[in-house]
Amino acid sequence: MFGRKSSLCHEIENIFFKYLKIVLTCVAIFQTMAKNEFQEFDINLYQLKNRQYEYVYNVEDSFFSKFEKSLVEKGSANVNVQLVKSEHGIVVDYRISGSVQLVCDKSLEVFDEPIEVQETVVYKYGDVYEEVSENLVIIKRDTLSINLAQNIYELIAVTIPYKKVHPKYRTEDEDENVQGGGIIYSSVAPEADQKEEIDPRWAELLKLRKN
Repeated sequence: MFGRKSSLCHEIENIFFKYLKIVLTCVAIFQTMAKNEFQEFDINLYQLKNRQYEYVYNVEDSFFSKFEKSLVEKGSANVNVQLVKSEHGIVVDYRISGSVQLVCDKSLEVFDEPIEVQETVVYKYGDVYEEVSENLVIIKRDTLSINLAQNIYELIAVTIPYKKVHPKYRTEDEDENVQGGGIIYSSVAPEADQKEEIDPRWAELLKLRKN
């Protein structure tokens, strides 16, 4: 009797570990898939010589949908990247132009907001990885690659105005702004003492860019 019970327990244990192995394999596959979502934006530094390189990307709706709580649902932009590698580090110049689709806070009409971005991010060599500011990152000399996707997303997202107003209403709103003394159309977040509630996604992005 004890022998049969022991055999049954052993069989259950084998089944358990078999399914556990399947689950772990599935998790590893999903993690690999998630990691490879932005693989096209990888820059393999170990393959680069000390000179200038240029990269061109086109980002669409599918790009923005991969970011959790994305501020951009629909949009299209051309991204031109100029990268210069030297003995001291790496300088990455971004030139982004396109448009994002927004919903007017006043009329709920959908409209395309043009975007133009010019930004530079410097990667300096150091002993440990550190994001000093939004434009300066310390990386180790043996860093194999950097991925540009997050920077591209953030550079586009921060151009979105806090107050989204359809172009046909902007003159009217600007007049109200002058008369009322409040900010109607601005890409700058309201001060903390204002009562209007801030979109938490917007606040999180601003915090990330400031750190």
